Order: sequence, then structure tokens, then C-alpha cells
Amino acid sequence: MNNDKKKNDNIRYIIISVFFIVTVLTFTVLSFIISDSDFSENENRKLNLMPVPEASAVIYGSFTKDFEKYVQDQFPGRDRFMSLKTTAELAAGKKDNGLVYFGADGYLFSVDSIDTDQLKENIDSINTFAGRCGADITLMVVPTAAGVLNEKLPVQIPYREEEEAFDCVTENGKIPITDLRKVLREKSDEYIYYRTDHHWTTLGAFYAYQYLSEKNPQKEDYSITEVSDRFLGTNYSKALMSSIQPDSILRFDPKDAENSFSVEIFDSAGKSIKRMDSFYDEEYLKVKDKYSYFLSGNNPVTVVKKNGAAEGEGNNLLVVKDSFAHCFIPFIAEEYDTVIAVDMRYYRNNLEDIMEKYGIDRVLFLYNIVNLSNDTNLVFINR
Repeated sequence: MNNDKKKNDNIRYIIISVFFIVTVLTFTVLSFIISDSDFSENENRKLNLMPVPEASAVIYGSFTKDFEKYVQDQFPGRDRFMSLKTTAELAAGKKDNGLVYFGADGYLFSVDSIDTDQLKENIDSINTFAGRCGADITLMVVPTAAGVLNEKLPVQIPYREEEEAFDCVTENGKIPITDLRKVLREKSDEYIYYRTDHHWTTLGAFYAYQYLSEKNPQKEDYSITEVSDRFLGTNYSKALMSSIQPDSILRFDPKDAENSFSVEIFDSAGKSIKRMDSFYDEEYLKVKDKYSYFLSGNNPVTVVKKNGAAEGEGNNLLVVKDSFAHCFIPFIAEEYDTVIAVDMRYYRNNLEDIMEKYGIDRVLFLYNIVNLSNDTNLVFINR
């Protein structure tokens, strides 16, 4: 009996070993046949290419690490493999794939982490900046979809860490703080977060603007247009669920618009690299990264100006932000002559130079709570 069991085990191990070897050899051959890609449209990022096997890199181990990243990125049929893996995990009743939680009603929620020490450093940086810049400063903090739509999360998935991060902000912040948790939770039955992306929708951004503005704007004040019904966002890219329903992207235009706007984008050296005659870049609706339709995506400096406004004059706003600001700025821009949006991930120059150039009298820091907790670039606001 034992001999038969041992024999069957040996056969099973041989089959598994042969399958593994054949699989590795197949993908090795395919990797030579199929050309490497330098960019993944699905993930909206550059892919790792074959590292150069320099002697120092091999000796000190960096070549091995870079080669592992290369194999992971250039794995033949990688997207198809990820999709099959997600299907298997769903069939097995798993709540996540390590990158996203599988929520109710087709929602995918990012598996996020909070760096409390970095969060405290970032709040201290904002406090220091506020103490010396002489402007009216507000910090607006946006909760994640998981923090607002927690009834759609799988059972026993904690989001307490995010609540503690908000407590840290309010306890350590020395400036006015706009906490949007209550505002958005009251609208949790509406389409305020994308199902397949980590951002809020234009409607979610509108409710934040409605809360912040003294003008009491209403949805009825806007013409609302669906500009795309084929948006598959960042969380979709982490799961590649074939059955997922794409998101819709909405655009809000004031019905009684009195103003028109120009948008100019600058690189980190202050060179103008793009001009638009609206808040929206139509070209992005043709590609996967459709959220970049708003303000043409992530850029070092974006200047939104009412047509006819003189530079450095009037009522002007500086927004230090992450990408959650992109669909919010078209709302707030109506209240200012010029809005300058700065992304500290790409900008290293002195913010006070911008404030002086554009005559800034108000600053809004607008960050999602996860980005505010993990961004290592906010220290540069005080350089």
C-alpha cells in the first residue's frame, strides 16, 4: 500500500516537474521570438527592458534584481496570464489578488497602505510652508473609495488604518482642514467613485466643490455630458477581469458660462510644452488612460487662466495637488482669475517664486489620504 502511494507520488512529482520545465522552456523561447515592449498602455507605465550585464552590476547583485523586474514585465502573454489568475482567484472565493479587493457591484478597491511617519512629516512640511508664505492656506483631504463605500468591501476587510490617518491629519495640522469623509459618505449611493479606478468621479469632485464653495452650486447649474463609456482604470489594470463593466466619464459645463479658459502646461524647467483652449484633452479619450482627459494628466505645472485675465493680477489660487485635483479644478477655476496647479512629484523649484509671479493670495493643498500619507516629495515645498 505504501509502495503504491510512493509510486503515485513520484509519478505526480514527475508530471509537475515536466510541466514546469516545459512551461519555462516555452516562455523562454517565446521571449526570444516576441520583441520586448517599452510601455504598457494597460498599466500606463514604462516597462523594464533587458539590463546590461556590467561586471559591477553582476558582482553586487543589482543585475539579478533588474533581470527579475525585466522578466516580470516582459513575460509573454503577461496580461492574459493575469486575467486567468484573477478568474481562478474569484472562482476560489478569494477576496483579493494582493493588489485589489473584489468588491460588490463590480467595484475594485485598491489594496493600500499608510505610512504614518511619512504622513506626519508631510503635515509638518505643510505647517512650515503655511507659517512662512503669508497666504490663506487650506488642506483638502479626499478619502479613498474603500473609506466611503465600505459597504461594498468584502467582509472583514479593515479600513481603520485610513481613519487613523485622518485622525493624524486633524491632530497635527495647524491650518484649516477640509475633511470630505462625511460629505461623500452622504452621497455613497451615487456614482462618486469609479468602479475600475482609484479616483473619484466628476460627480464626486463636484460634491467636494459644492461643500467648499460659498456660492452654493447645484447640479442643475450644469450641463452634464458623458464623454466616454469605455474607461478601464488603474484597478482594472491590477486585475484584468474580463467580466468587468467599464466606467463612464462625465463632463460638467456651467449652463450660464460667462468665462472661457486657456490651459498652459509647463515642464519642470518652466518651459511651455502644451497649450489648450479648455480644461479637456480630447486625445486621451482615444487611449486607455482616459482620466488624463482632465487637464492632460500629470504635469509639473499647469496654469489655468480666464481669457482676458492679466498675469499676476486679480484673484489667484495655487493648488498643490495629486491627480484627484484634475477633475476638481474645472469647478474651482470659475471663482478665480488664474489657477496654478503644481505636482511636487515633478516640480523641484521654489513655490514662492510661483506665488510671487502670479500674485497668489490663496493656496489649496488637495490630496487623497493615501497619497498624502506616502508622498515623499512634499518636503520640497520648503526648499
